Amino acid sequence: MLGATYAKIALVMASMIVGTNANGVCYSPFHHDTVTSDVVASDFELIAKSFSSVRTYYSTWGDVNAIELAANAGLKIAVGIYMDGDETNTQAQVDALCNSLSTYSGTVEAVYVGNENLTPNGAMGASDILAYVEKVKACDGIGSIPVGSVQRITEWVNGQSETSTLAAGCDILGTNIYPYFTQGDTSAVDKLKAQAQQMDDIYSGQTYAVTETGWPSEGDSAYGNTASVDGMQQYLTDLQSWTSETGINSYYFMMFDLTAAQAAGQPSYEEHFGLYTVDSTCKVDSLPSASPSSDYSSPSTTDAPSSDYSTPTTTDAPSSDYSTPTTTDAPSSDYSTPASTESPSTDAPSTDAPVTATPTAAATTEVTTATPTAAATTEVTTAPSSDYVGDEASTPSVTTAPECSS
Repeated sequence: MLGATYAKIALVMASMIVGTNANGVCYSPFHHDTVTSDVVASDFELIAKSFSSVRTYYSTWGDVNAIELAANAGLKIAVGIYMDGDETNTQAQVDALCNSLSTYSGTVEAVYVGNENLTPNGAMGASDILAYVEKVKACDGIGSIPVGSVQRITEWVNGQSETSTLAAGCDILGTNIYPYFTQGDTSAVDKLKAQAQQMDDIYSGQTYAVTETGWPSEGDSAYGNTASVDGMQQYLTDLQSWTSETGINSYYFMMFDLTAAQAAGQPSYEEHFGLYTVDSTCKVDSLPSASPSSDYSSPSTTDAPSSDYSTPTTTDAPSSDYSTPTTTDAPSSDYSTPASTESPSTDAPSTDAPVTATPTAAATTEVTTATPTAAATTEVTTAPSSDYVGDEASTPSVTTAPECSS
């Protein structure tokens, strides 16, 4: 396929993916000692000053309803249904969502079942995840709200049957992309674009969103990339421009840093992906202004790109010392399985929230895929997550966070 023709088709596909200028951030409340409606409401009020939508990993934290609080803050919400292996807990997440739709269906922009939990990275098969996707689709009031699942780009592009099965049962695909774990001398946003292009190539015409992407402000280097506040600011700015240009929904990871306890045992950068510290101090000089969130609508078009792409191959996962891989060859796909974010530790804190873990942006997996033409392959490296739990519970204080400029 000619390069110019392909570029034109890619632009058309970008307009098909979702609506325009979506502007979101990922959120977990576990930087607080105890999760209450008051602390989450305060956090959502802060988020609403810079973002139009929030992505959560739960529909509810105990009796704290994420959907209701997002509506109260004027935010759209991409609701997570967390799968921790306990069917009772997962069903409780579904029930909380279903019960909220009669009042707050206009607040929910998407529902994502599971996060980075598909085999071989996680413990769940496609059928396990799709069983709950179908339960969500059966909720009264779900209407046209898209329901899907979030997985690493590593899984979405690996060409395995489990991935294809999961994608076929989803209205929307959530993909987590981390340029920080991608080799190469190109800019962070260009690494994002290359990996998003893989989604375009493989899932022609299917709706997807970038559900996690970010850059740490400090900590260990990875794959030749250096953590810094300047790097975080530049990537945030470039991400917002790319989102506006393409209409692809994106959610920056993440609003608040992790606590040291949450990131225990992980590389030091794990604590520092937040735009704000755990005590709500703003890190960057400039945050975006809140803009309308996408309605995930797909305009009519007949210019869908060709599906004549090659099946991607997947490389072995690197060891946990985070050293740079020494080969770019495309070996077999039988890489080792890192820890899943869906299998939380049992020594979680006693809080008002469910006893579960929250995603991080840990170790790396290299993916080498083929472009739709006979051109050279594009190498990308993405990050699986690891488990962590929150701090020991105590009564939190709600403070007014310093604001970044918008």
